[in-house]
Amino acid sequence: ELVHSSHIINELLEAILAANSGQFVLSEVEGDALLLYRKGAPIEADALVRQCLSMFESFHKQLKIIERDSVCQCGACKTASSLTLKFIAHHGTVQEIKVLHFTKCSGLDMVVAHRLMKNRIASDEYILATPSCFDFSSLKQSPGALAWERSSDDYPAIGKIDYQYARLAGIRKAIPDPSPRFSPVIELGDDSVAVEIDAPMLEVYQLVIDLDRRT
Repeated sequence: ELVHSSHIINELLEAILAANSGQFVLSEVEGDALLLYRKGAPIEADALVRQCLSMFESFHKQLKIIERDSVCQCGACKTASSLTLKFIAHHGTVQEIKVLHFTKCSGLDMVVAHRLMKNRIASDEYILATPSCFDFSSLKQSPGALAWERSSDDYPAIGKIDYQYARLAGIRKAIPDPSPRFSPVIELGDDSVAVEIDAPMLEVYQLVIDLDRRT
């Protein structure tokens, strides 16, 4: 389960990055989360929301492919469909710590962004953005026809933080299932081809579900 969960998380994080328009730089991988940043003024509200929705769709398309292709009954594979994705968007000042080719962002606004991961939004999938990032009233097209709400939370040593958020449940429901996987089975009519594998069935099955050795 540990090996398979690592494969699943890796595939999903790569799917998120594959949908990155190039405006954001990967700062670090924090467990099952990605910290992305972009220097300069906040990007246009519509563009930021479209970027989040593109990553969200890529994430769930890959998740559906994993569900379609999995033959394993371990806990990680059986519960993969319950994985969710949320976005925290904040704009502020950061300090950079550079060591060789690695850059780590720090500072109060980075702390604010991390604290916002803990909030009282009654949803597992949403886009959350602070007013310093954008205000949803500035959205021109409301990408994805999202319903935005305002809220706030109090955090020790920081105080009250206002934010806006939009739930993504409706977007997830609209993502289509992937096409059926191509089957390499060749129909031979009355003829048949059989290959006997001289090994215990359980060992063969364990090899099939071993993602590192399957190929």
